[in-house]
Amino acid sequence: MPRTAHVLWAAIAAVLLACGPVRADVAEDLGRCINLDAEFPPDVAFNACNDVINNASGATERDLTFAYSKRGKTYLDKGDYKRAIADYTKAIENSPDDAVAYNNRGIAYAAKADYDHAVADFESAIAIDPAFVKPLNNRGATRLKKGEYDAAIEDFDRAIGVQPAYAGAFANRAEAWLKKGDYARAESDYAAATRLNADMEGAWSGLCWIRAVAGDPQAAMEACDKAIGTGAHTASTYDSRALAHLKAGRADAAIADYDAALHIDPKLANALYGRGLAKLRRGKTSSGEEDIAAAKALRIDIAEVFARYGVQ
Repeated sequence: MPRTAHVLWAAIAAVLLACGPVRADVAEDLGRCINLDAEFPPDVAFNACNDVINNASGATERDLTFAYSKRGKTYLDKGDYKRAIADYTKAIENSPDDAVAYNNRGIAYAAKADYDHAVADFESAIAIDPAFVKPLNNRGATRLKKGEYDAAIEDFDRAIGVQPAYAGAFANRAEAWLKKGDYARAESDYAAATRLNADMEGAWSGLCWIRAVAGDPQAAMEACDKAIGTGAHTASTYDSRALAHLKAGRADAAIADYDAALHIDPKLANALYGRGLAKLRRGKTSSGEEDIAAAKALRIDIAEVFARYGVQ
């Protein structure tokens, strides 16, 4: 069954109509809370969810499930994970077979770095609805954060098997391959992700990095430019493009991109060391040595890292 928000809440609205008599004010509040087609401003929808929950005596258990789930999603989107977890817990207590509530509570747990609870919730969602692809991908992403790379890859494989055009699962699997040092498979999956979603900045940024390290400056530059063009204004993306410039002998361009990376993250050892090397190549000995010393203070093996990149 499709899992878009529109289809999900359309189904909820249909269930609401089939529930039988519901007190008029509760029905009206619930309609605003569900907010199908975003008819009402977010604050109006949020307050309507509060009204349904606070008038529990006039609401059915299913009404409360919908209200807690919608309010929980609002908290989740705001980064208020503690309240999101509390609301999804209430929703699950009312409807133990709600796979979406388990998945969303898992996302909140993962955001709090409570990975064990997150995995447990994703597994509950998968058990309820094996065709629901999001918890498969989310469990993989959580296992990736835990360093369980092989298990993560298995989850991403399953997610892609269920939904072959799932760009996010390809990008996540690429990251897992990258963690395992398999650059060829990582590049292949990142490329697949960009074919499926040309605006996926994370996938372009991954390609940017892999191709810069692999010594293909032109392909790296194309991927880096795509990443930045799609919104990846991150220290890591500018650092990757700087490395491509450095390996291509464009010291001034490398310095400019390293400057951009360090403006975002002043303690990025790779950017400090790379900028130091670029400055040395431009004859800026004192400033270059200062950057290199600062990089080594942050990461003692930074020279060895760059040697593996083919840059000394």
